[in-house]
Amino acid sequence: MKINNLNALKLVSLVIGCLIFFQITFLILLLPALAFNNQNKLIADLSTDSLTQKSAKSKTVLFGGIEHSEKLKPLPKMFKKGQSFVGISLKPELAAADLYWFQLPKWAGGTWQTQSETITASTKLNAKLNQPLKCESTVPIGSQLDNKGDLWDCFIPNITNTANSNSGKIYSTDISCVQLSINDQKYVMKTVSRTNQVDNNQKIVQALQYEAIDIYTFNQANQLRDLVSVTWYDQDGNYLYNDERVKYFTLIAPFKPINEYDQINLNASFIEYLQNHGLQNLIPQLHH
Repeated sequence: MKINNLNALKLVSLVIGCLIFFQITFLILLLPALAFNNQNKLIADLSTDSLTQKSAKSKTVLFGGIEHSEKLKPLPKMFKKGQSFVGISLKPELAAADLYWFQLPKWAGGTWQTQSETITASTKLNAKLNQPLKCESTVPIGSQLDNKGDLWDCFIPNITNTANSNSGKIYSTDISCVQLSINDQKYVMKTVSRTNQVDNNQKIVQALQYEAIDIYTFNQANQLRDLVSVTWYDQDGNYLYNDERVKYFTLIAPFKPINEYDQINLNASFIEYLQNHGLQNLIPQLHH
């Protein structure tokens, strides 16, 4: 089954969903390691050095000129601390045009699996660094092939992952996603999400936002490497702290097209996207 975000960003959403219990329940909201030297060059070995720097206004700047947002928009009142979560729909009504389509390197296609990830840097006090954290996840990447055989995937907004906590539930929702760059060696995604911790009385007891920038590369060990920088914000969009994390994924199954997800026709959405962007020559042809 397709997971939230459905792809590189799907991949980001699933991992965050796996970690969200630790991140919010214990107020250690941490995520991945990232940086890059140049948007058109292969990422160097990032295993030892921190890859971000802080500006005077607490804005996280990634090497290569990419920046995290200094501030996010405030959450709508219904998602803020103290509000009731009763009646909030976790299944948005979406049209095919609401999906965000983007191209991926061919090596990214398939079903990938990871067992853990490692926090390499954090501006949060008492963060445990360089210790593998168990986080098992299986992630399909890639949804459609175009007429030239190139790989595409899509982001589905406002789909929510749910995790149990000691005193209720935690809801994680990816709000927006954009591809920052792509070449034969890597692709870079930016995702903005929110999390709501809800107690057993369905009252929101904590509301946070985060912005994740993921760099995906394929290494010599035939692994998908995900270097992530995540900046956390409060419910009003004010900066809290930044984390860096690294994860390695192993391919367990080859790419297989996904034509439908949760009653959304992905194939129809893909064709509509190509038509609307003047890419009719890339529309996949039916074979009988």
